[in-house]
Amino acid sequence: MKAKKFRRIGNAGMSLIEMVVVVLIMGIVSAAAVAGIATVNHMDAMGAAGKLQSALELTRMKTISSTVDANVSLTLKKTADGYVGVLTKNITKDDGTVDSVVYDTYQIAKKSVKITAYEGLNKFDITSSGIVFTYDKSNGSFASNYDKVEIESAQKKTLRLVKLTGRCYLE
Repeated sequence: MKAKKFRRIGNAGMSLIEMVVVVLIMGIVSAAAVAGIATVNHMDAMGAAGKLQSALELTRMKTISSTVDANVSLTLKKTADGYVGVLTKNITKDDGTVDSVVYDTYQIAKKSVKITAYEGLNKFDITSSGIVFTYDKSNGSFASNYDKVEIESAQKKTLRLVKLTGRCYLE
């Protein structure tokens, strides 16, 4: 019996050039995905810094406009979901006791972000007990001694706190 050779028609396999093109396309797509993820992480830090700056400015405005016997504060706390800012009005009564009324709670950052406050060279990691930002009612300056807050995600953003004026700005 004679051996027959079967020839496949139209199936010559993949050439080296086709393989290189496929690998090149996969590389471009994966590089774009990595750049997109880095941008999202960068935006997390920027968004958190902007939200904290707005919450601090609101606290300052409410302190200046509050009644004589009231003090407004912003407490920055770490929760299971991330960081929140709690805006509280503390009213001192005639008998010396203090009533606290929560104005609002703001979601400042996701848990993928790390926030640290500084008082000179002293570093304070934000915990569930939180740190408190207060202002002087008479001139709007910071009553608390923090001078900067660092927000870290893929990049680091620094919020500078100017004690004399009570203003804050993003670096």
